[in-house]
Amino acid sequence: MAAAAAAAANGAGGGGGVPRPTNPMVTPLLTDLYQFTMAYAYWKAGKHLDRAVFDLYFRKNPFGGEFTIFGGLEECIRFIANFKLTDTEITFLRSAMPTCEDGFFEYLSSIDCSDVEVYAIPEGSVVFPKVPLMIIEGPVAVIQLLETPFLSLVNYASLVTTNAARHRLVAGKSKNLLEFGLRRAQGPDGGISASRYCYMGGFDATSNVAAGRLFGIPIRGTHSHAFVSSFMGLNDIIDRTLASSDGSNKCEDFVSLVQNWLARIKDAGSLRGTFRETNLSELAAFTSYALAFPNSFLALVDTYDAAGIRLDSGDLAYLSVETRKFFRAIEEEFGFIGFGKMNITASNDLNEETIDALNKQGHEVDAFGIGTYLVTCYAQAALGCVFKLVEINKQPRIKLSEDVSIPCKKRCYRLFGKEGYPLVDIMTGEDEPAPKVGERLLCRHPFNESKRAYVVPQHVEELLKCYWPGTTSEPREELPSINEIRSRCMGYLDRMRPDHMRRLNPTPYKVSVSAKLYDFIHFLWLNEAPLWEILADDHAVVEEAGHRRPSSTASASASATASVITAAASSDGEGYASASATASAIAAAASSEGEGYTSGFAAAAGGAADWVVGEVEVLVARQVRNVRREVHGVDVAQQVRRMPCLPLDSRRENN
Repeated sequence: MAAAAAAAANGAGGGGGVPRPTNPMVTPLLTDLYQFTMAYAYWKAGKHLDRAVFDLYFRKNPFGGEFTIFGGLEECIRFIANFKLTDTEITFLRSAMPTCEDGFFEYLSSIDCSDVEVYAIPEGSVVFPKVPLMIIEGPVAVIQLLETPFLSLVNYASLVTTNAARHRLVAGKSKNLLEFGLRRAQGPDGGISASRYCYMGGFDATSNVAAGRLFGIPIRGTHSHAFVSSFMGLNDIIDRTLASSDGSNKCEDFVSLVQNWLARIKDAGSLRGTFRETNLSELAAFTSYALAFPNSFLALVDTYDAAGIRLDSGDLAYLSVETRKFFRAIEEEFGFIGFGKMNITASNDLNEETIDALNKQGHEVDAFGIGTYLVTCYAQAALGCVFKLVEINKQPRIKLSEDVSIPCKKRCYRLFGKEGYPLVDIMTGEDEPAPKVGERLLCRHPFNESKRAYVVPQHVEELLKCYWPGTTSEPREELPSINEIRSRCMGYLDRMRPDHMRRLNPTPYKVSVSAKLYDFIHFLWLNEAPLWEILADDHAVVEEAGHRRPSSTASASASATASVITAAASSDGEGYASASATASAIAAAASSEGEGYTSGFAAAAGGAADWVVGEVEVLVARQVRNVRREVHGVDVAQQVRRMPCLPLDSRRENN
């Protein structure tokens, strides 16, 4: 078993028998300094034990495609199962953070991940943007220390697994894929990781002997040009004896047998005109290699006139076709059944694009040896996973700058259609009921109100499983073997709709949220978003508001925001605020809170219908229009503290 081999290589772990990380450098210090400085600030503020929930996800599929394969989960679980700062590491941190109090380092020496919960999509699954690959819950200071290691363990693993899967798709199921990238990988850890995750992503074997030992991956290899060049002629071969695999037959002079067959092939009538002068030094190298490996002989062809070959340069499509013709001619001439089907392996800086081009030209290659472009993920440098706080002490949190995050602890489901293909991934609030087979469900784009659709699932699959239960009584999923992960990946590639998986212009896969979660996202978005504050010494700001941006960017207070939402909702049953109601709410809130609004601006509220083109008014009206809240007097703070169950009436669903 791969897991057993890895456990033996890395030693027994300290977390319930879970082995230590494969790479011994993966320790609590494999992180960014600011994780420790934040942990100290949490501790100093007495917030280090606050219960936090973080999502680990990515925002865009790599390589211009529309799918990703999740890799790296096992290493994350190994890491937290054995998370413990040693005395030596604490001593180093004291020297690196000399201004921190001693009590903080005593706290660090006491922590582990026994109170951490990890929910994750099974490794090897097809995954999509925005959907959490992992949900991590626990004391905020501890979870903060997991961020960088988790991202490091997942980003490259998922990227190279996806790259391997894309090569598998373009090569097809019938071709053997061999990973030859160790010498071009980004260091030893990059090479080991690439071999492991390329196998998970659909490759058949690796040239990496260490990876074969650690993970149980089949290892393959032939020889290089140096081996061929090292022979001067047939006289270099000393031991010419060749025995059959069962020992029943023995050829005392295999070299003479080779020379015999060379003459017969040259004299064969059907082969005349296709056979040029043989390079005897090359023939000596191939003969010697066949003597060493009579049951697995594969020759690296240099001058392209030998049988049983690996093509490493030249026009691979043309050469493979010509070689196949030659093999078949020998089979027909001498009656060697199966000779025409001998394997042809191609290498030489292959990638997804060149294999696709070979397919279009037509080729006879049986196996592809792929290295540089595969393991370095040449087409894309990084996946870009992120680790975002979505809830703390049961209060949902949202990130508004640049890419908006999806708040609160969630559950995630994959909905399947009649033909067995996945249709959509949907996120819901933690306490929402699960989608049911045969029941219509409204699926909404998280941020675009016009993108929505009803789905009637024929099968529902919950995506997130508990892989580390912390102090809960929830059963923990067992970590699968590398072959089980590979099988899951291959199975999911088969289950996906072909247009989602194609190389060129793939159809985007839909990722949605439930109607309730959609409403809550936009409610919290509006509640947390700052409003422009206009400062002026006279009434000129009212006259010019429609033509220039206010000079101050200070945000309005929470009371002002709440007043705007409440006034807007109560003024219009559909959630659309009239110009006067919105302007009045802003003016009233600002004047009552002393936030710097001038009396002139407050007085202008009465004529707000003429002020509708003002930038602040447009911003507020647009936000309210997009959210279309139905709070109707409900306390805003209470809405933020809990996941609301807001009804969607038929008018709003269909308008």
